[in-house]
Amino acid sequence: MPSAGRVLDLGCGAGRLSLMLAADQHEVVGLDLSPALLSIARRRVPSGRFEEGDILSADFGTVDAIAAIGEVVNYATATGGRGALETLFRRARESLPLRGRFLFDCAGPNRHGQGECVWSEKPDSFVAMQASVRDDIVTRKIVTFIGRDSGWEKSSEVHRLHTYEPAEVCRMLEETGFEVQRLSGYGEARLPNGLHPFLATAV
Repeated sequence: MPSAGRVLDLGCGAGRLSLMLAADQHEVVGLDLSPALLSIARRRVPSGRFEEGDILSADFGTVDAIAAIGEVVNYATATGGRGALETLFRRARESLPLRGRFLFDCAGPNRHGQGECVWSEKPDSFVAMQASVRDDIVTRKIVTFIGRDSGWEKSSEVHRLHTYEPAEVCRMLEETGFEVQRLSGYGEARLPNGLHPFLATAV
């Protein structure tokens, strides 16, 4: 994409991707539902513009490229399903110029096995996740322990995401006005099993 292009970071969270984009001299616009994460993103990327909103309804404006990294499209369409995903693709196409880029990843039906458990352990934290699968919906139950001076602090979350077959994603993108390239990863980074990256170019 052109140098100093304007990039929309959908589901920007705490601004990890936005920081990399800003370091490459791009103008960054971030969109996320979480005020707490947006507060971190604003401190991390002072040059960016970060707004609270739903990626299915917020105004995208006109941008040179769009990114949605980290299963953002799966979370956003957990309730609305395929209709919501088609709407997102259409709105992305309307915001991009000819040859504008839309980079994102999407979890497929093989993202998790029924009852799959994974965990991550560090000296001051422990995170455990158990997945359940029903039709196209994955539900993740996540328990986190954070080490504090007074002991361990526990928190629990439930995440839901709608999964899609990669071929179905390609078809929807093409019907919306994109050329589609399936990637093996982002640069040298490879993604977890069942998480599929796409580069869609507006035509």
